[in-house]
Amino acid sequence: MEITNKVRELKKLSWYDIKNLELNQLKNNTKRDVEKLKKSILNRGFFSPFLVWNNFIFDGTGRVLALKELEKEGNRIPDLPCLFVEANNLAEAKIYALQMSSKHGEITQESLYEFSIDIPEVETLIDEVSFYEFDQEFAELDEIEPTNLTEVNINKELTLKISFKSQEDWENAKREIEEVLKEYKNFNISVSGGEL
Repeated sequence: MEITNKVRELKKLSWYDIKNLELNQLKNNTKRDVEKLKKSILNRGFFSPFLVWNNFIFDGTGRVLALKELEKEGNRIPDLPCLFVEANNLAEAKIYALQMSSKHGEITQESLYEFSIDIPEVETLIDEVSFYEFDQEFAELDEIEPTNLTEVNINKELTLKISFKSQEDWENAKREIEEVLKEYKNFNISVSGGEL
């Protein structure tokens, strides 16, 4: 089977043409999201093309909203890249939107740390990117050291949140956690429960 190339062309469009295209309403773009995109565009420039089918932007709604605000604030918006794709109809283009918005792999705190270790200004990115699963931890990435727990010298309060599927899983894990932490004098385990 031969893979079908759905990319028709990449070309720049004027900001006027882009802002008059129909926007994909799949994601709830909060004020916080738009502010992060604005900061990213101002700090890093525009580097991700809009994905377009006919007059429908199926990937890039948040960037359009951020650019509209930046324009209102007096910034000049240049011609920007659009990647035009082939689709038989709007429904197929919406399938592309779902595919572009889905997660095909998980970013963990550890993988994010390892990926970002050589970025000196990583802590400043909290104002530009969103990882809803652990935004607060991302803000503290520069403080995280990947290491074995038995080698850690903890001088400040450390909170570890773990979710368990059952009371039995919790009891088994609790015994193991207590065993590992025996050598530390000041540690507490507290439980806040929900439905198990």
